[in-house]
Amino acid sequence: MVHFNFGKHFVKYIKIIFYIALVFINHNSVYGSEFKLPDKFGPNDFDYGIINHFIGSGQKGIITAFKGAPEMRGTELQLSYYIKEGQSFIGEYLIGNYLEKKIELKIFCILNYHQQEYYFNDKKGEVHVIELEPKERKIYPFKINLPHKGAYDFILLAVKSSDFVNQINIDVLYHRANIFAGDTAYPNTDYHSIGEKTALSNFDFILFLNKDSSMDNNFQPVVSEAISKQSEARYFLHTNNNQDITITSILLAFINYKQVRFMTDKVFFYTIPPKRRGVLKVDFSPYIQKGNNEILILNIENPYVDMEIRGKENKMNQILTGVKAANRLTLTYQ
Repeated sequence: MVHFNFGKHFVKYIKIIFYIALVFINHNSVYGSEFKLPDKFGPNDFDYGIINHFIGSGQKGIITAFKGAPEMRGTELQLSYYIKEGQSFIGEYLIGNYLEKKIELKIFCILNYHQQEYYFNDKKGEVHVIELEPKERKIYPFKINLPHKGAYDFILLAVKSSDFVNQINIDVLYHRANIFAGDTAYPNTDYHSIGEKTALSNFDFILFLNKDSSMDNNFQPVVSEAISKQSEARYFLHTNNNQDITITSILLAFINYKQVRFMTDKVFFYTIPPKRRGVLKVDFSPYIQKGNNEILILNIENPYVDMEIRGKENKMNQILTGVKAANRLTLTYQ
């Protein structure tokens, strides 16, 4: 699947996503109540037909792809992987820069909505930085150790560094899949219900930080601020659901691309009813360090659900999900 995002300057950011889709599935109907590894190994290579088609089109953008190693037993859509308990998850990440200027990307990985250390290009860390010149394309080896038996929502994210991107319209490049390590059971969780006000009719969905608690008059996100006290690092996060369905999502917060506590925990699970909007108080003061602090909040739709379902004629079906970013805030603590 090829996905297009249009930023402020109408630059197209293109992702090849072998497993970005999201649907609900009952695994017991496919494999039975006992976990069993599929006999068939996963795909051996990237879909270079799609990759070369994009390159040949002459379009400007960034192209990314991810695939698990064949022994990860990925599905054809690369939406689900089945491995043994204790087995490391390994794969490859392809990224190509087809913009007219050099780019720098921060790459980080989430398992069940908690940031993890992992190996990228044979180096271990939570955040990996890569640079690509125009028309440069690379493939990086990837490896992560899974902490325990169970089902995982795996998300690999790439965000352009602040010097290379508009701070309000942030395109998050991501790949998302299920990893089933000896089991198909997800953790249980509780959700907070937000949405105390009527939705704004001119926004289907919004997510931004500023200093205004009302959101009635001020729709301007804060993208930079200098403070002299840590206690000044308090903001309001605004979200709006003008759709006809309830939104079920999570919120994650990062400072300098390292995950920090958001509200009561590192992961904030929430629902917002149709035609409602909500405002959350966010306090970053315990995590602010001297100098520049880049604050990024991510909204991940539909947590803890399976990514594909077997439909008519044994065909696997998929629907889109999303990872959206609020405005990135550069906070200077003097």
